[in-house]
Formats: sequence, structure tokens, C-alpha cells
Amino acid sequence: MAALLCLVLAPAAPAPGKPLPERPEFYFSYLEFKKEINGQASQTFELVSPENAKGIHLLFREGEAPNLYTIKPVNGIIKITGSHRRLVRVYAFGRAGDRILTASAVFFLWGNSKTPAERIPAGQDARAALAALPFVALSPDRGGYWPQTGQAFRFRLRQGGPDSSETTPEGGFKVVERETLRPLPPDGTHIPAHDLDLNRQGAAAFRQDIVFTDLIFTDRVGGGQRVRASYTLKLHRSRTAQDNHMAGWAAMGGSLCLFTGWVLIKRRRPWWND
Repeated sequence: MAALLCLVLAPAAPAPGKPLPERPEFYFSYLEFKKEINGQASQTFELVSPENAKGIHLLFREGEAPNLYTIKPVNGIIKITGSHRRLVRVYAFGRAGDRILTASAVFFLWGNSKTPAERIPAGQDARAALAALPFVALSPDRGGYWPQTGQAFRFRLRQGGPDSSETTPEGGFKVVERETLRPLPPDGTHIPAHDLDLNRQGAAAFRQDIVFTDLIFTDRVGGGQRVRASYTLKLHRSRTAQDNHMAGWAAMGGSLCLFTGWVLIKRRRPWWND
């Protein structure tokens, strides 16, 4: 445990130090969601990271349970499989040069299988390092079963432990949305813009917005550590934004006018004259 904490929380150069890249460099990228033949569901990712990143650990947690599991990528692909409907929180952390890098994401697995999914319990050293580091998280810390464009998402910083408190970074958050970088409001709220290209691709299509922040993190021995933390938000098209509301209102108004006219005519003519 000491070796891992020393690697991740090793003394770093004091701020401001070397300027950080303008865009996030360490984040999860969603690949494929799949229903397996045995009823299990799986989600695959890749972890985008700088070439000089080292000491990378990949972990995940299911629902509100404290159990923490480790992930072993295969040919660079991260795969998480579930046998039941579960909310999954996935984490990565490591170091690149004089900075700590953390990444996180939250998603649902929609499994329905009697075959138990393989789980590898994380070691105590990885658990301790995760609990000590800051991660970007949703507030409340749930992904929603179907995140959509136009929906409001609020971001905070949390340490990786299951009961950690929320804070707001002094420098605020930034987001990369459709290749455009912009700051989020001071309250950390992100309302993803509707996306015509996403609307045309169908209900299963998605895009990814990357929310990130840079901060100076005070570790357990009081040293200042430069941290860049990111969160990958998987978004589907809005289920209502593409609806033609004007046509709907026009159709309803026309039907109401016809019904009202029919009632007025009937009131003027006795039924026995029909």
C-alpha cells in the first residue's frame, strides 16, 4: 500500500509549474454496449491517457455497495459485464510527470442472467489510494438510466470512497462539448445542447462530453499535488426535443374546433330532426 500511495502521491513541483494541456488528456471513452447471449450486459471503454502516464489503476463499484473491483484490460479495451440491472461507477488514476490524473464515469448495466459476472476484488492498497484522491462526480452521484441532451447535470468533486463529501473546485469546471471547450457556470451545471446529428442517428446513438478540472490537492502529509480530474458523460438524443410540438398543437386545436362546431350545430337542431 505504501508503494502505491508513494507513486500516486509522490512530491510534485509547486504550482504553477509546467502549464497543463488545454484539453483533457486522461479520460474514459465509451465504446460498445452489448447484450450477451447468456443474458449478461457489457460495456466496453478505452482509457485515453498521455504517453508518459504510469501507475495506472482501473477500478469499479456497483450501486451503493462498498465492494471495489479491479479491471484488467485486454488489448487496451476495458470491459465491464453485469448479470443484473446495476449502476456502475468506474475509476482510473495514475501519474504523468508532476501531476496526478483521475478519471471517472457512471452508467447502467441492463443484465438479466443467472450466470454470475466475473469480479476481481481490489487490493487494500488500491482501495486506500482511490479513497484519498479527488474525482469529478455528478451531484447527486447517479448517472440516470438514460442521460439525454437538454437535461441538466450538476458536477462536484468527490474522493473515491463511497461516503465522501462533495466540494467545488476553486477554478471551476470546463467541458469539451462537440469538440468545443468552454467553462461551466460557477455552480457546476452542464446542460448539453441538443444535437441534430445525434437526432438523425437513432435512439441508440450517443455522444460524449468530457467535464474536467485542475486543482491543487493537499495530500495526507500536507503536500500540494497538482491534479487533473475528468468525467465522461455519455449522452443520448433527447426523447422530446425532435418532436414537432407545433404540428401537435395544431392538430389538437383543429380537432377541438371541429368538436365545438359539431356541438353547436346539434344544439340548434333537435335530435328528432336529424
